[in-house]
Amino acid sequence: MEVEGEKGYIFDVLMFSARTLLAQVRLVILTLLIILGVGAGIVVFAEAVNIPLLKVLHAIGSLHTMAQQPASFFQDLFLTHWFSLLIASVLFFLWFVWVEFGRAKLELELCDKGCSSVRAMFTDLHLLPKAMLAYALYFLLCILGGLFFLLPGIILYVRLALFMYFIIDKNAGVIESFKGSYRLIQGYTWELFGLLVISQFFGRFYGVGNGERGAGAFAPLMFVSNFLALAVLAAFFMWETGLVYAKLYRSLGVLESDRPMSSV
Repeated sequence: MEVEGEKGYIFDVLMFSARTLLAQVRLVILTLLIILGVGAGIVVFAEAVNIPLLKVLHAIGSLHTMAQQPASFFQDLFLTHWFSLLIASVLFFLWFVWVEFGRAKLELELCDKGCSSVRAMFTDLHLLPKAMLAYALYFLLCILGGLFFLLPGIILYVRLALFMYFIIDKNAGVIESFKGSYRLIQGYTWELFGLLVISQFFGRFYGVGNGERGAGAFAPLMFVSNFLALAVLAAFFMWETGLVYAKLYRSLGVLESDRPMSSV
């Protein structure tokens, strides 16, 4: 593929994303606070619509007691409260897609202008239904690929990961965004996979390793400090990975192409 402008080598975009992230600490913190605030509101609403279910679970008691219940008990419980569970599940999925959608918009603006605003997370929301459909299909494809053969699942997970940028920038259709992402990442699959492994698991290993040392009277304090450290690491690597993807998307010259994309 012919590329205009800067070649998006992984090392170069890693350095770019690190510099941008350090320069935009205030924006990152403010964005995280807004995301957590909206998420907390959804949790409160989900609990409100599932109060009868929560009362039943509370009456059962401990997890050990719950584990002793027959499978038919949980089947009946699910069938009785399926609608409220469905509402809560849809809201959480919508929240997740909105977070990814808004973050992708912020990352593209940071690549283009060097600055952005949290207002970007609340614009172009008419694209959210398409983004939700794309994410649902993305997860399904990755799960199916992983179930049959592990390697195809990994490849799909990485190669299709840029679909959100196509939807935002090109108003591309779901299938067309997948095709564009798959084509664009050609030649960078394993480098990006390594970056994703780091972003997904480094923070967790850090938290587990330090948690093992948090014993005795200082255990609660160690738990809180480890949780905060884990949250900071997770946020850093989440933004780092996202900025790498956004920079790759830009530097490989996708937007300079004038070819229209189908919105199907």
